[in-house]
Amino acid sequence: HALAGAAADPAYAALLLTLPDVGELMQLEPGHKPAVLAAARAKLKSHLSSALDAQLQAVLGLHDRTGTFSPDAASAGRRALHAAVLDLLCSGEAVHGQELAVQAFAQATNMTDTMAALSALSIRGGETFNEALARFEARWSGTPLVMDKWFAVRAAAPSGDPLATMAALRQHPAFTLANPNRVRALAAPFALRNPVAFHREDGEGYALLARLIAEVDARNPALAATLCKLMESTGLAHADNRAAATRVLDGLASGRELSPNTSEILSKVRDGLG
Repeated sequence: HALAGAAADPAYAALLLTLPDVGELMQLEPGHKPAVLAAARAKLKSHLSSALDAQLQAVLGLHDRTGTFSPDAASAGRRALHAAVLDLLCSGEAVHGQELAVQAFAQATNMTDTMAALSALSIRGGETFNEALARFEARWSGTPLVMDKWFAVRAAAPSGDPLATMAALRQHPAFTLANPNRVRALAAPFALRNPVAFHREDGEGYALLARLIAEVDARNPALAATLCKLMESTGLAHADNRAAATRVLDGLASGRELSPNTSEILSKVRDGLG
């Protein structure tokens, strides 16, 4: 139904085609394992991708990626629909989903379409995604605000080994703790959009964020306190996840002297874990 009416109201169709993310599902049904929710969501997306493949491909034609950018509502709606369709197509098993995303990436004339294609490619990852990342970096390496988007899409990518990716991003020449935007571009997408990696039951995802908080607190307590709030979602997770988060937060609180602001937020998050 959403696809059939996409031409008349693409923005509404984009909303209907976008499944709730894992964070929203955790709020609706607290106590579940985030990895299980993520797997169920991915399975449904794959099914929708296969069942609606022909219609999804037809809707891609509603958006002229090569045209002049316009900020008006109708154009924004078509860009949103294009992003939602690419995301679904790349969530299925068919190879042409990635091929269409590669084509969209190559033809994009604005940052919204570029990031939509790059995000879609991040679902499967692999060499195709890496090549797109390299092209993006080569073009935008001299523009810090745009490179923040590059860091964000990599931190949110579920494919491959996200923890190894995060470690590599920390060592990237363009990453620095002195740039709050760059730190947020790394931490927030990982914690909010990479639920399987962040909510690992062994606590390694939480520990990664905790180490970053401790390092940032030494130079920017206000930013560190903000990063602590990214741990709040653990209070909605399964008991195993909450136990792992508790261990990590207790270790962070006792491991070194933190700033008053960070300690206060950390204490509130810890209390929310029960």
